[in-house]
Amino acid sequence: MQDLERVSDGTKRDLKTSLRRTIDQNVVIIAETACGRLEELAAKRQEEVGAVDADLQALRIESSNCTISSSQKLLR
Repeated sequence: MQDLERVSDGTKRDLKTSLRRTIDQNVVIIAETACGRLEELAAKRQEEVGAVDADLQALRIESSNCTISSSQKLLR
């Protein structure tokens, strides 16, 4: 009877290990890959937002200068 219990316990451990490995290789890898790609996309978008923000700041400065120049011309 003890031999049967040891064999049963060993089989349970083997099945758990095999199942855990299979899940990691076939299920978890998909989520990890997707997460990595989403992080790459987020970083790329952040760079794009930074570039657009820099352009916006430049346009604000340019429009501010245009407004000042127009006001000075009107005062003359």
